[in-house]
Amino acid sequence: GFAVMVFLFMVLPYTLLLLCGQCILLKSNWRIFCWINNSKVKAFLDSYHGPYRVKHRYWPGLLLLVRVILLPPVAFAHSYDASVNLLAVSTVVIAILTWAWMAGGIYENRWLDVLEASIMLNLGILTAATYYYKM
Repeated sequence: GFAVMVFLFMVLPYTLLLLCGQCILLKSNWRIFCWINNSKVKAFLDSYHGPYRVKHRYWPGLLLLVRVILLPPVAFAHSYDASVNLLAVSTVVIAILTWAWMAGGIYENRWLDVLEASIMLNLGILTAATYYYKM
């Protein structure tokens, strides 16, 4: 009950705001999106969208959406069946790295692209190591 309410009223709007924030800023002259002109909301979005290239400002929302989608199968998978976790995490890591590579870099600074790729590879390696350790 409470978890569903938190998800519906806190996690989902936050994720959608980060995912669609750039589009909402472009349509801020529409009456339904007039709240986006508040300086606090703009500062909030700028802090998330700052390091990204203009055409990739959806990236923090996309990563958060992937985490929200990936959380239930990983959290509710039985502890003896770690292959589900390995498959899910490795699929997501490969998809994110491929997407970032095909886009030619997500961040303004190239070193941030390298750092994110190394974090994703580290996540995949640790998941695989955990799977093989339990075997």
